[in-house]
Amino acid sequence: MRRLALAIAAGLACGLLACTWQSASFESDWDAAPDRPWIGSDYWSNPLQDWRVQDGRLENIGSGGDR
Repeated sequence: MRRLALAIAAGLACGLLACTWQSASFESDWDAAPDRPWIGSDYWSNPLQDWRVQDGRLENIGSGGDR
């Protein structure tokens, strides 16, 4: 019973922290980015080879699903 109470308390604490935590604002400026075969060091794309910056926009060039 004590473990259940601790688990509930931990879950509530995590929920409260998530509600009050705010992330910093982040925006990409694709218009200023040169054309290149990768999206940049600020991003993790998976798989890497399926993305590029072309004509001021981010493009997916892969043909697989879930992209």
